[in-house]
Amino acid sequence: MTDTSDIEVLAGVAGPQQALRARNLRRIGVVVLVLFVGAAASGWLGPRESTATDRSGDLSVQVTFPQVVRAGVDTTMQVVVEGGAPDAPLAVEIPAEVFDRLGFDTIVPAPTDESSRDGAVVLVWEQVRDSAATVTVVGRMPTRAKLGSLRYPVRAVVGGRTMQVEARTWVLP
Repeated sequence: MTDTSDIEVLAGVAGPQQALRARNLRRIGVVVLVLFVGAAASGWLGPRESTATDRSGDLSVQVTFPQVVRAGVDTTMQVVVEGGAPDAPLAVEIPAEVFDRLGFDTIVPAPTDESSRDGAVVLVWEQVRDSAATVTVVGRMPTRAKLGSLRYPVRAVVGGRTMQVEARTWVLP
């Protein structure tokens, strides 16, 4: 049982029970505010990256992509393909919507061929000399970015073998 006699109450405005309820709601509000500020300060609400991998036999594809981004910040996606035939051409397919929404505009190394197929941008490198090839796509988020979740596949084709990784990026204001 709670003693409410020490709670100050304005005469005619609120009784002791209403004053106690209001004090508890203020305390809950302060705790929620402290948790939100703590999450923001620790980086839980800010930009971050994630990595997804697909492996089959001697061929593996690892994609590092932006998991949470904000408008106006730099974005980077990295595709690492290991194994397969070292002299076989490498093709990386990324949906065109990803280029538009995430602001990708630079590809390193420059592909020998660029085309589109079924709503995807197909980037081709004729000869990959190493057993591991790294492709980096860089850009800057538009300042008026479309908010929300974006799910997309990233495909790598080496010597006729296709590997696919699913990615999901959240665009925050």
